[in-house]
Parts: sequence; structure tokens; C-alpha cells
Amino acid sequence: MDIIATTQSERRGPKFQARRQQLAQAALVTLAELGYAHTSLREIAHNSEFSHGVVHYYFSDKADLITECVACFRNLCVDAYADVLAEAQTAQELRQAVIDRLTNRISTSWPYQRIWYDLRTQAMFDETLRNDVQSLFTLFYDTTWQIITRYAELAGVTPVVGPELSHSMVDGLTQRAVARYVHGDTEAIPALRSGLNSLFDIIVPTD
Repeated sequence: MDIIATTQSERRGPKFQARRQQLAQAALVTLAELGYAHTSLREIAHNSEFSHGVVHYYFSDKADLITECVACFRNLCVDAYADVLAEAQTAQELRQAVIDRLTNRISTSWPYQRIWYDLRTQAMFDETLRNDVQSLFTLFYDTTWQIITRYAELAGVTPVVGPELSHSMVDGLTQRAVARYVHGDTEAIPALRSGLNSLFDIIVPTD
């Protein structure tokens, strides 16, 4: 009984949670390299300093680990544009900073951008992913609309496109850019910059 109680206490403790987060970070690397379908606890252990047995001790199964991975991924994305939104003094400054930030994230961290589209697709078939993916979707959806409304505020105009369509257009353009970049298309980033500029004009016309 004492052993069981100690184990349960450890699983609720900060050290246990810290180790789970450490393993989840390693899992993110594996997800970025192999994709969800080819990621296993064994592969994740291979990409960390821990054995397969240790990984299995901290996570009951792959779904448990992926849930922790999504939490880590979400933390990487939270407030990704907070400084841009707070510091831009004009609509043009905000527009340029947002485009620079997004295109830079794709060109320097495209494997992690790819994780989002991979998990989103898998969630259509794997019910265990749906709540986590929906949480990420809500984050990206809300961030897009925060950018649009702040841009409109700075420009002194009103968006002519609502949040649903605005996010759909930005998301589609971004997904296309990631796919092109993954396949070595050197025009992916310039095309994304051009497309985002066009979307700003469409969603929040200032003329």
C-alpha cells in the first residue's frame, strides 16, 4: 500500500510533471521528423536520453504522450504575436511585423508548423486527438481575429470579412506555403508574403 501511495504521489508531483514535459519536448522533435502516424513511444525514446521503459512509465500510451506534446506545442504558440500587437503604432507597422513573423516561423521552424496540419488531419480519424486539436484551433482562430481587429483599429476602418472567413483564408494560404516550402519551392515564402498582403487588403480595405 505504501509503495502504491508513494507512486501515486510521485505522479502528481512537480518532478514527475517536469519529466513528462521533458519527454514531450523530445516527442515534438520526433513528430516533426516522422509525423504522427510513424511516431511511437519507442521512436520517441530513441530521440531522447531515456529508455523505452522510462517513457512508458511516464506515459500510459501514445495518446497520453501526444496530449502532453500538444500542450507543449500550444505553449510555443501562445502569445506568439503578443509583442507585435502591443508594439505596433500604425496599421502598416502591424501588417509588416505580422507578415515578417509568420514567414520567418515557416522558413526557420517549418517542421513544427507541419505538426499542426498533421495533427489536424489525424484528429478527423482519431477521437483522442480532437479536444487537443480543437484547443489549438481556437488559439489560432482567436489570434488571427485579434490581429485583424487591431489592424482595423489602427487603420481607422472596419473589417469587411468576419472571423470565420478571415481565419479560413489565412490558414489556407499558410498551409499551402508550408507544403510548398517542405517540397523545396523557393517561391513559397515570397508567394506567402504577397498573398498575406493581398488578404489584408481584402479583409480590411483602407482605400
